[in-house]
Amino acid sequence: MKKILIVEDQRMPRENMERMIAESGRYESAGSISDAGLALARSCRIPVDLILMDVCTAGNRDGIEAAAEIKARFPNIKIIIVTSMAEVGFLDRAKAAGADSFWYKDISREKLIDIIDRTMAGEKIFPDAKCELYHESPFQLIVAVVLSAQTTDAMVNKVTPALFKAYPTAEKMAEATVSELEPYIKRIGLYRNKARSISNLSKDLVERYHGQVPYTYKDLMSLAGVGRKTANVVRSVAFDIPSFAVDTHVNRVSKRLGLAKYNDSVEKVEKKLKRKIDRSRWNQGHHDFIFFGRYLCHSRNPECEICPFKSFCKKDKYEK
Repeated sequence: MKKILIVEDQRMPRENMERMIAESGRYESAGSISDAGLALARSCRIPVDLILMDVCTAGNRDGIEAAAEIKARFPNIKIIIVTSMAEVGFLDRAKAAGADSFWYKDISREKLIDIIDRTMAGEKIFPDAKCELYHESPFQLIVAVVLSAQTTDAMVNKVTPALFKAYPTAEKMAEATVSELEPYIKRIGLYRNKARSISNLSKDLVERYHGQVPYTYKDLMSLAGVGRKTANVVRSVAFDIPSFAVDTHVNRVSKRLGLAKYNDSVEKVEKKLKRKIDRSRWNQGHHDFIFFGRYLCHSRNPECEICPFKSFCKKDKYEK
């Protein structure tokens, strides 16, 4: 089994990582230490295949500095920086230090083991504010966005690979019956309604646009099951047209940061964001807001203690 060294000075996160590794059945612990400054010495004494390295540890050396030293001495040891701190500088420093991957502590066992597996296989994994829905074409993107209503991108990504393998184009999906589509998406909420929606959407595209996804608001929103948010996502991601889609994360973060009022509609939030943010930043801004809301500014139990915007956040004023 591959051996994993944990460098973490807080007891609870350290014990959580130890338990996750033990329960994985394919990795074993090479020990746990609280001081990043001791990680190099430990790696010299015992075999280590991968290190889970916190940024802020006991002692005088932070985890990123220690990672750079270890990679210089042992380039084959994989290092994943794990942190609860939402600091952009940490991500840049980790990449410069040669870290193989970077992620946040507050993740499930499945996610942690997935990141370890992929890192051990040679993949470099860093959180990036971008569209997280799997797709290989504008058609697959618009279907994925329709399926994502009232469910998570992660859940959609579990069902779309098989769906798109069977029906990769609008023409192929339009030929399928609703009952043939349902089994592919049965694991997501409202799957019967969504099967009808993507069936009608595909037929619309074939009958009116020769199977191609249009890019204007008017044409997109004339399609079955496509609203303004979906149209904005498609224009932004598929066609790189400046747009600002407002989903649940963007809506929540905008209001907590005072960029919109708490009683503003989604349409009003979009208008205000477009006025306050330079047009050249709309597409990336949409992804940045989602990333911040998904991984830090959660709907429940947000990470307020480490939030860089807590001094002017409106959450406590309006959310009782």
